[in-house]
Amino acid sequence: MAIAHYLLTRSHKLILISRTRAALDKLHAQYGAEQVSILAGDMSDPSLAAKAVEVAKSQWGRLDSLIINHGSLDPVKKVGESSAEEWRKAFDVNVFSAVGLVCKVVIFMFSFVMYKLFSFFLSFSRPTARLKPNQNH
Repeated sequence: MAIAHYLLTRSHKLILISRTRAALDKLHAQYGAEQVSILAGDMSDPSLAAKAVEVAKSQWGRLDSLIINHGSLDPVKKVGESSAEEWRKAFDVNVFSAVGLVCKVVIFMFSFVMYKLFSFFLSFSRPTARLKPNQNH
């Protein structure tokens, strides 16, 4: 929450994801829908990353950075008393959900940068082509 408050007080726009909405609803009420968008869900759900990117795309048209600050301590017991399934769930939440989020965000950010770069070169090349009409393009 400290990271979110810090960024929101500096006019950044955030998509906040949590298993429960209560704390995030307070930020939404304090800073407004122009700055805060909330998604509730379990980070082990692979569709949550795609939803977050879609919100960024539809609400603000871009995504500049990603802060991953989630995790689960379970299973908190002796290894001999836990099961492989408990550890698999812990890795799904703590590792693979972060990897999935990074993958979706990097693809979106890369496509946004490439679009801007292509638009720049396209707008730059058209006037240049008019200046040199005798050359084949």
